[in-house]
Formats: sequence, structure tokens, C-alpha cells
Amino acid sequence: MDPSYKNSFGGQAPIVSGPISSGSTGTISSGSTGGQAGAFGPAPLSSGTGDIILGSGKPAKSKKPIIIAITLLIVILFATTIVVFAIFFGHKSERSLSQNVELLAEELEKTYGGQCNDVVARLDDDNVPVDEYEENIKDCRDSARNIKTYMDNIDARGSDDFKNKYAAVKTYIDENIILGETIETELNICSAWHQWIMNRDKNKTIMTTDEINNAAAGLRATGNQILTAYADGWVERKIAATEAIVSAKNSLSTMEYLDVLNSATDDMSNFEYSNKPDIMSIISLDNLAKNMLVKSMLEDLKIYAKGTYE
Repeated sequence: MDPSYKNSFGGQAPIVSGPISSGSTGTISSGSTGGQAGAFGPAPLSSGTGDIILGSGKPAKSKKPIIIAITLLIVILFATTIVVFAIFFGHKSERSLSQNVELLAEELEKTYGGQCNDVVARLDDDNVPVDEYEENIKDCRDSARNIKTYMDNIDARGSDDFKNKYAAVKTYIDENIILGETIETELNICSAWHQWIMNRDKNKTIMTTDEINNAAAGLRATGNQILTAYADGWVERKIAATEAIVSAKNSLSTMEYLDVLNSATDDMSNFEYSNKPDIMSIISLDNLAKNMLVKSMLEDLKIYAKGTYE
């Protein structure tokens, strides 16, 4: 090639310092620092230190400092969030204690001054429909469960100092206010007895053995010894009275039959009256006076909580 050859832009053609190899790869040797050009263009140049020189001629930057910085930022934000949560929400938990104590006092008054007292007051009232009385029982049960929830909240959220002061109140409630399984048992007794009262007049003079046992099934199901004994005694006498009435009806004159009928009826009435269980000696729902005392104790605890945490 003529050294004086000029390209189409009027410049001097480049002079290659090394040999030009022939072949299809078009490889050009550019010395010790040069790269290898392929068929599709020049290869990147080496800086001699292992870094690849990009088009700008600068080594590629490492991303490690950026990753470390982001990681540290995330850790700092997480730690800050924990501190803020502890300051604001932790204190708020303490401040809510007075409200929780107040709710507990109100629920106790509502339970033993209202719903549960209605259960006791209307126990023997045969003018109160069964469904209405069962609604009273449901209200009493729900209130008792609310009391348990409020007590659990206070246990879980108070400081050690607060818990020590609350311990006396909690002990008094546990010993004098029925909750949990105990109140469930007593409400079941009240329900069974009220249904017994309401169905008593529906009992026919002559009943089959199955009908007699079914009539007493509710009292027996309570598992209470006093009610079970009463139910067993009633069933025994009712079966005997029914058999005597049926026998007299089939074999005696009308006047004699009526005498047997009246005698059997009086016997059942006397048994029911003389052996009627004292339900109030079985249950402990009627303890409003005790509730008023524990309410006073809770009021003092609420004042302490407000003065300490608010």
C-alpha cells in the first residue's frame, strides 16, 4: 500500500506498527498493551493490571460500598422504628390500664347489678317466657366473659408495681365473683330450673314412663346432686301415681276412682312443695354486695393507674 494514501476524509491513512495477519479473522497485533480485534470490531484494551478499560478509559467501579451503605441504612431505620414503638406504644399500653380497670368495674356492675341479677330474680317466675329468660342468661354469660377478658388484659399489660397492687383485687374477684366454668355451671342450673317451672303445669295427670323421664331430664342433666335427687324422687312418685290412677280408672267406681285421683294429685303437689330445692343455696349469682366492695377497690386502682401512667 502506498504510504501517501489518504482516506476519503482527507487524512493520512494509519500506519500499522506490527504485522498484519491475513485470514478471515482480521486480527491486528497492537503490541504488549493491545487487545485482539475480532471480525466484528476491536476487542477491549487491557490496562496491564487486570482491569478492563472501557470506552472512557476508566476502570469499572466496585458496587460493594453502595451495598454496605444501603445495609447500614436499613439497620439504622429498623433500630429507630423499634425505639419509637417502645417509647410511644409502650407508654400508651400503660396509659390504657386505667381505662381497662374502669371497664372492668363497669362490667362487674352491669353483670352482677343487672344481667345476672335478672337471672336470679326471674328464676321462679312462670310469667317469664323461656326464650326471654334464656336471653337473660346469655347476657349474664357474655358479661362474665368480658370481665375475664378485661382481667387478662390487665394481667398482661401492667408493670410489676401495678400488678402487685392489682393482685389483691384479682384475688378478691377470684374468691367472691364467679367466672369461668363456675358461672357456666350455675347458669345451666338456672336455665334447667326455669324450664322445669314453665313445664310443670304441662305435665298431664297420666303420663307414660318416657314422658315422665323426659320431663325430669333437664334437672338430671345439670349434674347437681340436689337437683338430680329431686328429679329422681319426682319421677318415682309420678310413675307410682300414674299407675294408681290408671288401675283405679279400670277397676273402681267413679267415686272411688276420683278419690284415688285426688289423693295421687295431692301427693305429687306435696312432694314438689316440700322437696323443692333451694336454688339460692346452690348458686352464688346473688352477690351484689360483694360486687360493690370490689368496685370500690377497682376505683382506687384506677386512680393509681391514672396518677402513675398519665
